[in-house]
Amino acid sequence: MHTEDTFPLSGPYRTTGAGTWKKLAGREYRYGNIHYEFEGRTVLFRIRMRSVLSLSRDGNFFTENGRFEGLDSNDNTLFGGCYSGTANRLIF
Repeated sequence: MHTEDTFPLSGPYRTTGAGTWKKLAGREYRYGNIHYEFEGRTVLFRIRMRSVLSLSRDGNFFTENGRFEGLDSNDNTLFGGCYSGTANRLIF
């Protein structure tokens, strides 16, 4: 999977997130992804995100709850927290 999102601590330089997802049961899925934060050409840290997503019956809406961590080059946690989100399918 690939993700695009925003992060309030980020500067203008950030990679697309890459990760994997897995169906848990019914309409629930678990995913994880990682992306990198830069300043100039220097990697500042990696962001690791993990979440559980619940898809609506009609497939047009989801909610999610997850955690994120900022990791240094030695996998030490620099900061972290929780997040939640919702989304609606775009219809053109």
